[in-house]
Amino acid sequence: MIDWLKSWRPNQEQVAAAVRWLIVVIGTGAVSKGWVDDDQLTMIAGIGAALVPLVWSFVIKTHAMQAQGAAALDDVTVIVGPKAQPSLRELARDPSVPNIEVK
Repeated sequence: MIDWLKSWRPNQEQVAAAVRWLIVVIGTGAVSKGWVDDDQLTMIAGIGAALVPLVWSFVIKTHAMQAQGAAALDDVTVIVGPKAQPSLRELARDPSVPNIEVK
């Protein structure tokens, strides 16, 4: 995988914009093929607009993401204890993520 893609963390607006774009592109093709009509596409787009923030809120609220966000702040060091989740301990050992220590 491309290195920059591993470290890229899109914000909620970027994810929502990407999903809206995909719905429009795929939906336009589906309407032109006759697979769905305009009303069905509107319903699908509404469901997508409601579900994206819900799913994204679960993604960004993982312990590792919260620790990484806190460590990105100036003068903040995140201390990861020995009983922390494996994803947190792995993140603390990653040299590309500063300000996270394992104790």
